[in-house]
Amino acid sequence: MARYLVRNRHSYCFRYRIPADLQSIIGRKEIRYSLRTGRIGVAKVMAQELALKIRRLVRELRRKERVHMDKIQINRLIAGWIRDTLAEEEATRTLTERPLNEDFLDERYEALDSVQTLHREALGKLQHVQAMEHRVDLILKEHGIEIDKDSEAYRELCRGMLKASIKVLEVEKERTFGRYDSTDEEVVEEICGLSSREVTGEALRRQSLLVNLKPPTMKPSITLRGLIDEYQDERVKAGRWTDSTVRNYTPYFNALTRYLGEDTPVRTICRQQMLNFKKLLESLPAGFGRLKEYQNLNNEDLPPVNPETSLLDMTTVRSYLLTAEAVFRHGVRLGYMDLNPAEGLKPPKKKKARDQREVFSEEDLTLIFRYPDVATMKPFQFWLPILGLYTGCRLEELCQLYTEDVYQVDGVWVLDINDNKDKKIKNESSARLVPLHPVLLQYNLDFPGFVQKPADGRKRVFQELKKQSGSYGHYASRWFGSYRKKVIGIDSPKKVFHSFRHTMTDHLYKNMVPESVIEELTGRAGKTQTSRRYAKGYRVKDLFEVMAEKLNYQLDLSHLKDGRWTGKD
Repeated sequence: MARYLVRNRHSYCFRYRIPADLQSIIGRKEIRYSLRTGRIGVAKVMAQELALKIRRLVRELRRKERVHMDKIQINRLIAGWIRDTLAEEEATRTLTERPLNEDFLDERYEALDSVQTLHREALGKLQHVQAMEHRVDLILKEHGIEIDKDSEAYRELCRGMLKASIKVLEVEKERTFGRYDSTDEEVVEEICGLSSREVTGEALRRQSLLVNLKPPTMKPSITLRGLIDEYQDERVKAGRWTDSTVRNYTPYFNALTRYLGEDTPVRTICRQQMLNFKKLLESLPAGFGRLKEYQNLNNEDLPPVNPETSLLDMTTVRSYLLTAEAVFRHGVRLGYMDLNPAEGLKPPKKKKARDQREVFSEEDLTLIFRYPDVATMKPFQFWLPILGLYTGCRLEELCQLYTEDVYQVDGVWVLDINDNKDKKIKNESSARLVPLHPVLLQYNLDFPGFVQKPADGRKRVFQELKKQSGSYGHYASRWFGSYRKKVIGIDSPKKVFHSFRHTMTDHLYKNMVPESVIEELTGRAGKTQTSRRYAKGYRVKDLFEVMAEKLNYQLDLSHLKDGRWTGKD
C-alpha cells in the first residue's frame, strides 16, 4: 500500500500523522480525508499532492511558532543568567562551613581561569555557538522559548552569553580571594545595561508575553537523585566545582536523599517535609553521617542521642539547608518544581563573618620557631616557616621552588617566583622577585648556602616534597597544621601557614610601608589603577632596603644556627 493511503470498504482514504510538537496546536493526532476513488493510481497522485501541501503547512506552523527576539530581549535573558549565577556562587560560599586553605583557593582560581581562557579562545575563533549551545538551550527551555538554531537571534544569544560568561568568570576569580569591588546588580548593569529590577522573574514572564511565546510545556518530574546529579554536573562542567568541592558537598546531598528518598519525585516534596528535615538536623549528633544507625534518616526509630553527645552546630545545620535550597532552586529554574520548599529555612548566622585567617602574635611566633625536634626535621619543615614569615610567599610558591630560582640581582639574593616548568602561580601579578631578608643570611642560617649545597643532583629546593593532588604544598600544609596544633598547641583554626603572609603584610602596614610596595613584595594585584601601574617600578635593591628596615619582628632565631639544614659548611 502506498504511503499516506488506507483502504476502506468503498474507496481509498488519505491519512497523515501530525508531528508530536504540533498536535496540541492542530488539536488532533492525524488527518483523514476520503479521496472518493477506488483506483489506486489516481489515489497515489492525489495523496502525494495533499501530502506536499500539508508538509508546507507544517513548516509554516513551525516557523510561526518559533520566536523572533530583539537585542533587548536577548540582553534580558543574559542578565537573568548572570544574576542567578552570581547568587548561586555566593550561596555556595555562604554555606561552606570550614575555612578554605590556600591550596583550595588556588585550585579554584586556576579552574576558573582555565575555563575563561577556553571561552576567550572560542570567542576569538567565532565558536560561540559550539561553546554556549548547551547552556543557551537550557535557558531557553527554562523560559519556554523555542527559537530557530539557524537564526541570527540564536547566534547572537550564544555570542552574548559567551561574552557574559568571560566577564562573570573574571568576577568570580576576584571574589575567590575576597575582592568584591562590584555588587551583583552593578555587574549586571555593566555587562547588559539592565537594572536588577528588569531581570526579575516577573519581568521575564512579561517579556514572554511581549515576544508572543507559547506556554512552556510541563516537564516530567525528576527524582531527587536525578536533580542532585544534574545540579552537580552543571557546576562541574562550568568549571565552578572541582573534585574537592564535590567531595565537600557529598555529605549534604547524602543527608537529603537519606531523609526524602533518592527516587522521590521532586515535584512531590513539600514545605512541611523540609521543616521536619530542619528539626531533625537540629537534633542529630555531630558526625552522624559516619554512624550506621543514621543511614536511614526517615525512620521513627532513630536511636536517642546521648545527653553528653554534641549536637550538630547551627552553622553546620545552616550548610545542610543552604545546600537543599540551592538544589531545589535549580529544580525551579529548570521547571521541575513550582516552588522551592527549602527557601528561607536556614537559621541566621551565629555571629558576624570574620576574616578566615588571623595573624600570628609574638607569642605564637616564639612557639613556632622553638623547633623542639630541630635535629630530626626535614629541610622543608625547617625552612618553610622561616621563609613564609620573612618573604610573605604563598606556601605553594615556596614548595615548588627550583634551585635555579634562588640567585643574586645587583648583589641582592632573591626568590624568583614564576610559572616556568611545572610550577604554577595564582595570576600575572604573582610573578615577581622577592628579596631575601637579612635574617635569612644571619645566624649562620644562610638559605642561599643551603640551596647551593650538593644534594644528590637536587634540582628542586625541597626535593622531598612530591606532587599530590596537583600541588607540591599538599603534604607541607598537612604537616604544619599538625605541628601547629599538636606540637606547639596553637589551636585556632584561623591560624594556618597562610597566616605568615598576613603577619608580614600586617607588620609592613603598621610600619607605614606604602601599599604599592607591599603589593609588589607579595604579588597581589593592585586595588587601584595607579598602584597597578607603578607597583612594578621598584628595583630589587629598593625592596630589599624596605624589608631590612621595616620588617623587624624582634624575634631571636640564633638558636637555629646549629640546625642540620642551614647553609653553613
